[in-house]
Amino acid sequence: MAAPFLAEGVERSETVLALVSREKIEFLRARLGRDARRVEFVESATWLTAPASALAAIKAFSNEKLEGGAAWIRMLGEPIWEGRSDSEIRQWTRFESLINLVFAGWPMSIVCPYDVGSVQPEVVRDTRLTHPHTIERGETARSPDYRDPGDFVL
Repeated sequence: MAAPFLAEGVERSETVLALVSREKIEFLRARLGRDARRVEFVESATWLTAPASALAAIKAFSNEKLEGGAAWIRMLGEPIWEGRSDSEIRQWTRFESLINLVFAGWPMSIVCPYDVGSVQPEVVRDTRLTHPHTIERGETARSPDYRDPGDFVL
């Protein structure tokens, strides 16, 4: 679902950002073919070092593009869960919830791809709490477990 999501943004002349692992950058470039040149790729490990710096990087990128004339930003943001402590997982889960508030009024679409088979079951459970919509088997659905970020974080 990641490559079609990015390709749709290219087709719509949106600013497209793929914030993913190095391996997935190469995979997505191959899948997108010529469209890959219209996607900005950033290795997720460079921006996702801490929630505050990740938020600052995403805001700076988005502000720069919008001030430069972009009408819409489409972002694929792959979270990094492997190697995180329980405390870090809690912080990043709060970040995932709060990003809904921070960017609610911005002209942007954000998709966080998860391989549910490779992350802890608790992370998958929390994903349903922090993301208003989920995509499973190519179908987008409203998450019945979604919690308002203010309630979730507090």
